[in-house]
Amino acid sequence: MCGRLIEKKGFAYGMKAFARLLKKHANTELRIVGGGPLRLKLELLAKILRLGESVSICGEKEPKDIPGEMWNAQIFLAPSATSRSGDKEGIPNVIKEAMATGLPVISTRHAGIPELVIDGKTGFLVSEKDTDRLVDRLEYLITHPEIWDDLGRQGRKAVEEKFNISKQVQKLERIYQTLIDEHFG
Repeated sequence: MCGRLIEKKGFAYGMKAFARLLKKHANTELRIVGGGPLRLKLELLAKILRLGESVSICGEKEPKDIPGEMWNAQIFLAPSATSRSGDKEGIPNVIKEAMATGLPVISTRHAGIPELVIDGKTGFLVSEKDTDRLVDRLEYLITHPEIWDDLGRQGRKAVEEKFNISKQVQKLERIYQTLIDEHFG
């Protein structure tokens, strides 16, 4: 997991799901990259859940170091959830970055995320705060590594198609040209 350590990122749900998964897959590790106001609470939660050395909260990293973190990962978890104050994500850049590196992604049906993560095609989606389903999807990916490459390829393709600035500018130019032709042509 990677991002600011704030409520809407849903890191606590990811940690709770990981704690349950760890009972069955003791050789797994959860790395949380990011800094923010919830760091101490997440460290306390890790102790309460008895995650020990299986979880590391790495702190903030330079943007240039994030791709390296992702290249060393096997699954990207982004359990975003609406905060108590109503704060929501858009489409988190970190999910785009994970998909661009070819990581299989598990995220939530939250805000704009389903525009990018297509359940079963470019990753997996679960409902917000649904730790049972997070565990299920994590378990599925761990036990089916043969689908990682396909999910990663499809995810990268989606990012290239939907978030490539050159392609988006070309689309916008075509729209403008159509409007100009209709009104002035």
